Amino acid sequence: MRTLLFVLLLLVAVAHAQNDTSSPEILWDTWNVPHIYAEDDVGLAYAFGWAQARSHGDLILRLYAQARGQAAEVLGEELLESDTLAVTAGIPARAQIWYEAQSEAFRDYLDAFADGVNAYAAAHPETIADPLEAVLPVTGADLLAHTQRVVHFTFLANSALGQPVEFWQQQSVGSNAWAVGPERSANGNGMLLGNPHLPWQDLFLFYEAHLNTPEYEFYGATLVGFPVPALGFNSRLGWSHTVNPIDGADLFELTLTEGGYLFDEEERAFDTEEAVIRVLRPDGTLDEVPFLVRRSVHGPVIAQGAGRALALRVAGLDRSGALEQWWEMSRAENFEAFSAALERMQLPMFNVVYADNDGNILYLFNGLVPDRTQGDWYEWAGVVPGDTSQTLWDGYLDYDALPLLLNPESGFVQNANDPPWLATVPYALEPGDFPPYLAPAQPPLGRTLRPLHILQLLNSDDAITLSEMIDYKFSSYSLLAERVLDDLLQAAEGSESEAVRRAAEVLADWDLRFEHDSRGAALFFLWYTTYLQQLSAGVVSAADDLSEVIANTSALELVFERGWSWEAEPFTVPDGLADSDVAVAVLEGVAGQLPSLTGALDVPWGDVVRMRAAELTLPATSTDGIFGVVQVLGPGPMSDDGLFVAGGDTFVFAVEFSDPVRAEAILTYGNATQPGFSRIGDQLARYALDELRPVWLERDDIEANLQRTERLD
Repeated sequence: MRTLLFVLLLLVAVAHAQNDTSSPEILWDTWNVPHIYAEDDVGLAYAFGWAQARSHGDLILRLYAQARGQAAEVLGEELLESDTLAVTAGIPARAQIWYEAQSEAFRDYLDAFADGVNAYAAAHPETIADPLEAVLPVTGADLLAHTQRVVHFTFLANSALGQPVEFWQQQSVGSNAWAVGPERSANGNGMLLGNPHLPWQDLFLFYEAHLNTPEYEFYGATLVGFPVPALGFNSRLGWSHTVNPIDGADLFELTLTEGGYLFDEEERAFDTEEAVIRVLRPDGTLDEVPFLVRRSVHGPVIAQGAGRALALRVAGLDRSGALEQWWEMSRAENFEAFSAALERMQLPMFNVVYADNDGNILYLFNGLVPDRTQGDWYEWAGVVPGDTSQTLWDGYLDYDALPLLLNPESGFVQNANDPPWLATVPYALEPGDFPPYLAPAQPPLGRTLRPLHILQLLNSDDAITLSEMIDYKFSSYSLLAERVLDDLLQAAEGSESEAVRRAAEVLADWDLRFEHDSRGAALFFLWYTTYLQQLSAGVVSAADDLSEVIANTSALELVFERGWSWEAEPFTVPDGLADSDVAVAVLEGVAGQLPSLTGALDVPWGDVVRMRAAELTLPATSTDGIFGVVQVLGPGPMSDDGLFVAGGDTFVFAVEFSDPVRAEAILTYGNATQPGFSRIGDQLARYALDELRPVWLERDDIEANLQRTERLD
């Protein structure tokens, strides 16, 4: 069976080669980045699929199987829930509809990428894990199903469809992006910093590549398994994304009846469909697990109990062109062409931060914001009553209705997952100018201090260089500590506790940074997280997690003496401790707890939290964004071998649109998960030094740093 499968795949690859005279070439540099050269788009897509299969073949095939709702058939019953959710959400069927809706040229592109994945698997069958062979061949529709599952049902709906993303859901990791205009740039050139933060695993991994045809060049990254760049730059322009606080998906609570559910005081029947998931059992047999998919006018029912059900409605499922829009964005040669791509409005979410060689900079709160008739963002953030048509949205705000900032007088824009109002200083976007349901009126607790820190850095420098911009990105200085530590130490002076005195001494000597050798950082980390939990105990139930508080604007008043205020001068709030008594009591408690966990009250931060890539482990150099650090690394749950970073900085790039372009980048965890790649941990080792690496764009530079060459004849 294995031999027959790979013979068939090989025939597909041969057929592709006979129809394609471009003979794409892949130059793999010493960082495992593929520099792909092809004569046309189809050849480029084919080679891009081949390269991704070489770098992440097993991961990609598993992700495509999950998007099909067929992973349990291949990998076993632990993926039954994932498959059930994928089928319930309608992902496989919708992907086929989307595939038919693509333009002919882009459908050819998708098919070529899939052919490249199949061709690599046929040429190197020994590299593919045996169970995953059953996923082959992959198709163009699989790429659309995977994109839909990741963008719409993981990022936007945050239902994750069975993925292990608890860390991502619970931590305020987020992303950074900023653009600097010529008036703020030391060399008079536009500059861009892209810095997405995501978990270091699974469907969240980025893939770095350099794509070239005679009419096209782009350097950047995309999520593993995506066939087009999602962020990066060419010689004329570039952009990055951050996750925005957009409410593009809602859970509607339904009141169940014998015949269905109530809607506008009438009983309405569910639309139903019988589905079957095939499941591989431990003994090697296949079972069929039938279930009933039910859909209300809102969308699929994803949970039910005690006379109630929850139906999920997700924006953008009626728009099939997200991948092609990204492709057009990467092909743009000027601001007008880039804007035209944005105005297609096929991406359901993600802020856009942009810069170009003409000196334009842009911030856009991009996405499909449901056109609602009532309520504000906070009302729609929870479960919505589903028994009335008054809450049933249909359609989205127009492009012109979205917050957009082009070339502000300040000369810079930024976003760090905060609402659009902090895009620059002086503040240039007002919440009152937009519908109240578009975004939070004030920055939530976990999304306040990091953007303010970035704004302070950019606002204080009238002549920013590329190297300075990179240094700012690596700041582990805690703006939170700056705002509250003096109050904590003052309150501690009144305590008679020896434990409080010792802890205060450690914190007084701390440099307010989360560097690997910072003594006091671990104590402050444990104190603040415990302090936040204590203050929030009466706000959230035991069943909720800390993310409920971090995401809630009212938590600003829980933590700080002076919460957020638009009337206050920028950079003065939030500030101070809301409850000094609780703060000191918590300090006394953690002062006794930390030495038992780590052996010392002033243990270096890097002895507590470590980073890992492949077989390499290194001390961590920063922490979670809720501490007001720019460099973001989020510790995951404690494991048997210690506390390791679970997410944060991923693909980081800094570019100056000079002539020629100057650029540096890093991909923290390396550019491959498939066995056989060397030097996977080298990028993490460089990252640990707070450094990026050079980006090689010219062929001479690439060949001077070459690992291997492949010609796909």
